[in-house]
Amino acid sequence: MMKQMGLIAVLAAALAGCAPFARPSAQVDLSNPDKVGYIVGSIGRLSPSPFEVYKITICDDQHRDVSELSYKVLMWPLKGPDEKEIVDLGYTGNSFVIALPEGSYEFCAYVVADGGRVARNDRFSIPLKVQAGKANYIGRYMSATSYGKNLIGISVPAAAYWVVNDRQAYDMPFVLKRNPAVAGLPVVKAIPAEEVLLKPSFRTKPLGE
Repeated sequence: MMKQMGLIAVLAAALAGCAPFARPSAQVDLSNPDKVGYIVGSIGRLSPSPFEVYKITICDDQHRDVSELSYKVLMWPLKGPDEKEIVDLGYTGNSFVIALPEGSYEFCAYVVADGGRVARNDRFSIPLKVQAGKANYIGRYMSATSYGKNLIGISVPAAAYWVVNDRQAYDMPFVLKRNPAVAGLPVVKAIPAEEVLLKPSFRTKPLGE
């Protein structure tokens, strides 16, 4: 219990939010199809979660933004469509297919937000590898929220973090529907190893399990 409370305290500090870090961006060169691979998987949230926007930024090996994974939830009318594509055991999300030149990349930032709260981290590195001519399955990224009590005993969000799972068999049909171009490619697992995940912000199990 004390360990879990300590993890929540660390995550809660991220939920307080801070000014975003101004990182440079870079254009990727996809002109040579023989040198291009795809990163695939899904991103979304575990219920219950009060947030609307979920994003993880991908950088190249020079720490420049090159792409992002994202999911948006329709929380209120007139805010745009819910992007929900996948519904699976308390998880809702969508698939992603991103073409990148072969090489080394990293997750370098994330943000979980709604109109008044932001959980973000703009300076970290979780390594990724892209192999050319392959669909590189990097996992399912599920944003989870832990709850605490405010001063009058009402349950409120205390922390936001990511749970990383291997759900390749379930996610891949949605990936192929999103972009049939990857249908003929071999699929390789490229999920970051547990030891390189940024803990406690990225975990393989929800808090308490």
